[in-house]
Amino acid sequence: MEGARRTKWIEIAKRYPKMTPQQQQRLQSRMKQWASMTPEQRAQVRDRYKKLKEMPPEKREAIHRKWKEYEGLTEEEKKSLRQAHPPRSTPPAGKTLTRD
Repeated sequence: MEGARRTKWIEIAKRYPKMTPQQQQRLQSRMKQWASMTPEQRAQVRDRYKKLKEMPPEKREAIHRKWKEYEGLTEEEKKSLRQAHPPRSTPPAGKTLTRD
């Protein structure tokens, strides 16, 4: 592991004991998800993250608000939206696609 990534993981490991159980669970879940990705998928995620960070703050906020609205929908409403709008080949910046 290269220097910058190694340093990042050392800092995460230092913070881990101070995290709430929910934060620890979220971190573990994300680590498992990352570990299950192919190198190509990881590259796509890194690219989307970079594009998201380069967006103007107001556009990022608009995306965040839309995502929060979606999360507030019932499963039936989400299913209806998924059927009406099939996923693109690559998800929007900062998001991964999952199907139930």
